[in-house]
Amino acid sequence: MKLHYINDTLCGWCFVAHEQITTLFAKCPKDVTVQLYHRRLFHGGGEMTISPSMLDMVRRVGQEIGPGRTGVRIDDAHIEFLKTPGLRYSSDLTARAFAVVQHLAPDHLFAFSTALQKSVFEIGLDFSSADAIAECFAKVTGLDHDALLQGLEAADLEDRVDENAALSAAMMSRVNSNGVPCLILEANGVFYELDPYDEANALNDIMTLKAQMPHAFAE
Repeated sequence: MKLHYINDTLCGWCFVAHEQITTLFAKCPKDVTVQLYHRRLFHGGGEMTISPSMLDMVRRVGQEIGPGRTGVRIDDAHIEFLKTPGLRYSSDLTARAFAVVQHLAPDHLFAFSTALQKSVFEIGLDFSSADAIAECFAKVTGLDHDALLQGLEAADLEDRVDENAALSAAMMSRVNSNGVPCLILEANGVFYELDPYDEANALNDIMTLKAQMPHAFAE
C-alpha cells in the first residue's frame, strides 16, 4: 500500500495543508510507503506575473480561508516579498531543487520540501534565489550548500524535473484531480483520493482500508 502526495512548493493551498500532511505521515502505519511528487504548477504558461489581484488572492487564501481551515497562516513577509519589482511566480527553481534532493538526499526529501515551503510562506524566503534554497538544503540535510548548487547544473536535471511533473499529472489523473495538494492512497491497484486538509479523516480512511484489505499492506 502506498501514499502518493503531490504538491508544489509555491502553492499556497499546499502550505495551508502542510501541518496536516506532516501529522498524517507521522501517524501512518509503518507499512504504508510514501511517494512524493513536485507538480511544478507555475511553469511556462502557468507562471504568474505579480499583480494586485494575485496579492489579494494570496491574502484571502493565506490569511482568511487557510487559518479557518487548518490553522495555518501565510505571513505578511511573503506578501511583501511578492511586491519585489520584476518578480515572476515560477516553480521552476524549486522543482529543480526538489529533483536534486530526490537524487542527493532522498531520505530528507519531505523534510526539505516542508522546510523550504515554510521558509517561503512564513519568513518570505526568496524562492528565485538558488543560494537561499541551498542554505535551506544545508540546514535540513547537513550537507554542504554547494552540493545543491552543483546539482542544479547536472546535465540530466531537466529530464528529471520533466519526469516528476509528468508523473504528478499521471497520478492525479487516476483520481480525476486537477489541483494540488493531492493525496492519493494506492491499494491493490486501486487509487483513492484522501483529504489533505484533514489528517484525522485521511488516517481514518487509511485504517479502514487496512482493515478491509490487510494483504495490501503486505505487498
